[in-house]
Amino acid sequence: MPHIFNPKNIKVLEDPERESFLSTSIFKNIIKEVLEENKRNIACEIGAGAGYFTLPLSELFRKVYATDLSIEMLNYLKNKAAVKNIQNIIFIHTDKPPQIDEKVDLILFSNVLHELNNFEEYINWAAGKTNIIVDIDWKKKNTPSGPPVIDRISLLEAEEAFTKYGFNVKNYNVYPYHYFLVALKPLT
Repeated sequence: MPHIFNPKNIKVLEDPERESFLSTSIFKNIIKEVLEENKRNIACEIGAGAGYFTLPLSELFRKVYATDLSIEMLNYLKNKAAVKNIQNIIFIHTDKPPQIDEKVDLILFSNVLHELNNFEEYINWAAGKTNIIVDIDWKKKNTPSGPPVIDRISLLEAEEAFTKYGFNVKNYNVYPYHYFLVALKPLT
């Protein structure tokens, strides 16, 4: 059974110190670099949690699907979005790849591949929905926080999985404890 974040620890996700090692400004700059402004219509985040990356996505995209397997996390994020008057997020509670009836410009896996029973099932689903996947997850090494190292998906495992589904992968290597992969399908 994979390590799954306990919603009772949600305050860990809201710690301002997190910005020092997982900068949302760097995140937004890379997303802007990868996607031209006129192609930022729809994004989907798998593992939205407390909205650490969902809220920045909502600034960059017309519509954001925020999915999580924890209803507590989604309710927390819904309340947070309501307080900030953010209205372009659609919340999906699911423990499977979500039912989304449209193509999306970008799918984000944020600190979640290690929580999925079959992360390749999600990558296969994503490959049918988008040409761009971003994966930000814990490096498979000891860090001051994060899931147990044994449960983490290594950079190599993630790269191989995305490549298997037809993506070219680039690691931005901008965070000390996380890898930041951008997987792009070649234009045909």
